[in-house]
Amino acid sequence: ILVSRMPVMNLLTQELGIARALLAIWKDSSQDEIAITSEKAYSTLAAVLHRCHSPSQTDSAIEGFAEKEKGVFREVVGHLSQELAAPNSTVRSNVQKLLGEFAQITNKAVSELLEPLKSSITGQIFKRRLSNYPLPVQVGNLDALTYFLSLKPPFLATESNLYVVLQDALQYAEMEDGQGMRNQHDR
Repeated sequence: ILVSRMPVMNLLTQELGIARALLAIWKDSSQDEIAITSEKAYSTLAAVLHRCHSPSQTDSAIEGFAEKEKGVFREVVGHLSQELAAPNSTVRSNVQKLLGEFAQITNKAVSELLEPLKSSITGQIFKRRLSNYPLPVQVGNLDALTYFLSLKPPFLATESNLYVVLQDALQYAEMEDGQGMRNQHDR
């Protein structure tokens, strides 16, 4: 209710802070708490995104609105993009849905929204070999890559480092298969 009643310029000013706070809720919550808070936090953030980025004609007529909206849009999409490889699956899932909301609002593909952030995203995911990350970060990076490649059009599909990460993942899978076979044989 507060989102619909708050002046849009005030909401725009607070949007990035609201997004950060709600992401922190997902990051810092236990699995039991996430079940309760995740949907409410998601619907609140989605309402903020829609209110700020699909404003009424009256809101759009406010002096300085268009420039402020574009700047905040870039900041929020940039912040969300950094969470696509988060170790927490709830964070990743909700961020993917929120980027889908942004794509719907702007009539653009998610990959198009992420394109200006490509160097930042690749720097985060391809900074080190997969084996040099803790397991939750490995899972987050592989899930993010899966998401990027599933987009229409695919995002990061032509990255040269993608091949290295996929080779690392294949090696892990083969090691796990070999370990599982030995464990069954030992029984």
